[in-house]
Amino acid sequence: MRSTTRVIAAAAALLAASSLAACGSSSSSLPSTTTAAAPTTPTTLFPPSTVPASTTPVTRPVNSSTRPPSTRPIVPTTQPATTMAPPTQRSAPSTTHPPAIPPTAPSTTHPATTIAPTVPTTAPAEKWKGRTILIGAVLTVTGPTAAYGIDQARGLALAAKLINATGGINGAKIRVAVKDDGGSPVTAEAMMRMLITKNKVLAVVGPTFSNAASMADPVADQLKTLVLAISNTGPGIVGSCAYPCSWVFRASLGEQTAIPVNVASSLSRSPALSAAVLSTSADPFAQTSGMIAAAAFRSSGVSVDGPIAIPAAPLAALRSAVKAAIASKPDRVFLTSSSYLADASMIKALRSAGYKGQILGGNAFNSAATSLAASSAGKGAQSAAAWFRRSPTPANRSFVAAYVKEYKAQPDQFAAQAFSGLELLAQAARPAPLSFSFLAQDRAAMKSSLTTVSLVTPLGLFSFTKDHDVLQPVWVVAMDGKGGFTLVKLVTPAKAAAIAKRVPVVKQLSGSTTTSAP
Repeated sequence: MRSTTRVIAAAAALLAASSLAACGSSSSSLPSTTTAAAPTTPTTLFPPSTVPASTTPVTRPVNSSTRPPSTRPIVPTTQPATTMAPPTQRSAPSTTHPPAIPPTAPSTTHPATTIAPTVPTTAPAEKWKGRTILIGAVLTVTGPTAAYGIDQARGLALAAKLINATGGINGAKIRVAVKDDGGSPVTAEAMMRMLITKNKVLAVVGPTFSNAASMADPVADQLKTLVLAISNTGPGIVGSCAYPCSWVFRASLGEQTAIPVNVASSLSRSPALSAAVLSTSADPFAQTSGMIAAAAFRSSGVSVDGPIAIPAAPLAALRSAVKAAIASKPDRVFLTSSSYLADASMIKALRSAGYKGQILGGNAFNSAATSLAASSAGKGAQSAAAWFRRSPTPANRSFVAAYVKEYKAQPDQFAAQAFSGLELLAQAARPAPLSFSFLAQDRAAMKSSLTTVSLVTPLGLFSFTKDHDVLQPVWVVAMDGKGGFTLVKLVTPAKAAAIAKRVPVVKQLSGSTTTSAP
């Protein structure tokens, strides 16, 4: 406990120092691949003193379990008429529900052919009073990988509630219209098109999964609508894409940065001569992540077996393949999988087979559902995360307190990223010259404004690079064996970029698996 407290205290000092450096120094000190667009002075949307009392949740049955939110599938209590049916298969049913997200009806916020009436002159803080800003979201809230999207729905609902309770966006209310893709890339593509062309949203967050984003984001790019990726960590989302991707921004830490930082952190504490990389089969994202992990180990002089394909099911086949993969007794094992259950099963299989070395993993490790499913076998399993629940910053403490008050459960990274994503869009909208009459013009204004946003979020001091990628701290964390995480170390954006630069860039593999890791 004392060790963890010391690490958190050191992280607080490092966060303060990096925030000051980011505000007062030139971005030219960062590697050229992560040069940020000139940010505005960083601000905080919800300082501790302004979290409204109205976040008190509606009275509802509460599950007394202390399990993390990822194991409690939640969908909006009011289902949009055009979305999929409520979930019928869930990993751990619960009676807890997030605030209802209004139905996805065609928006009247941006009429296509009419001119908006003259807005009376008001104070700048209320110049859009009476207006509604509609944001779309493509999330996976049903199916076997719904845990991630459920947490995201919660984060978005909470952010919208707090924004509206504190004056909205220049007086305008923000509303989030959720579409469920069920984990299907094909459905995600259709939902993206529907939100943009039928519901007339100003911008879209999501999809939950990278494989879905690879099909859905090109639609938004073609239709010139801003997309904010709140959990897509795979290559090819922003920057070097298979299409222009000029309308896509990423607010989620990419695996091309996270995995090298994770590997470097492990090797800095204990050198290794050999490693095995295990990736579930028939999953392009997992295989791509495995290739990044293998490249990271090789760039540090470590001999690597893999990526080795592991069947996600049946469980007996998974266990047999895992046991065979570690026959060479590697010093490290790196796991990547689409499903948090498959990741947890591989962790348990490793320990059952007698493996005592350190286990590392990709972004799916950062879900509280993975940590809970891995149970005591997961203790010490390490990953590089975009967020840490016990981060000492005021913005994060306010978020965690509001989330716990609203849902009677602790948030995880995916909830924090969704919450922060809506904060970023709200911050971009405030100075944007929105007309509420000409949708194409307003979408372009949002895109332009988002490039300049610099905001203190629960993720830390946040801004975008010239390629629209994330520029934020990296939290190296380890599962605690009880469904949570402990902090190993905090890595500044500049240090993380320098580590990632040493590892060859891996391109996203093509494929159309039904589900994928975020």
